[in-house]
Amino acid sequence: MSQGRVPLSQTESAKDSGHSLAKNTALMHAIRDERTRRVRNGVAAQEAACKYFIKAPKILDEIMTNEHSNARHKIEAVTGN
Repeated sequence: MSQGRVPLSQTESAKDSGHSLAKNTALMHAIRDERTRRVRNGVAAQEAACKYFIKAPKILDEIMTNEHSNARHKIEAVTGN
């Protein structure tokens, strides 16, 4: 557990926590502003692209090692073209 954090069960239920967070307009504005900032400066798109980039080696391996894959697709998977 992180330092300084109290387990949720000791403070309030998850349902109560969600309602109190939704009522905290300052927090909601801060979250909205941070989301907008991340979209505008490209960080959100960069992180989304990284998720796909991480999956690429496995997908390329499946294409290259699948005996039913088209030869052209195998070559493109290996060369990146």
